[in-house]
Amino acid sequence: MEPLIRADVEGNYLDEVSSRALYLTLADLDDLPARATLWRSLADFEERHAASWERLLREAGYPVPRARGFLEHRLLAVLARMFGVGAVLPIEAKERRRIFGF
Repeated sequence: MEPLIRADVEGNYLDEVSSRALYLTLADLDDLPARATLWRSLADFEERHAASWERLLREAGYPVPRARGFLEHRLLAVLARMFGVGAVLPIEAKERRRIFGF
């Protein structure tokens, strides 16, 4: 695996793991059961993606980087704990639109 590609794969893996942790936190904090279910579904989606990136790294013989939450995800989790999930929805939605275009 080329060094640039390796860095991309590692970055994607770390992003998926961090996003999963954020979504699980939001699910635990959310007062609306339907929305909490959605957060858990998103976390499952991220877990499957992380597993794919992890598999690519292992197949190439590279160690899987130690996962830790991205600062922006940790901050969103803190804000959700302080002000409720509804307070971070606009920020989280903007981030999703930036990444995925929706």
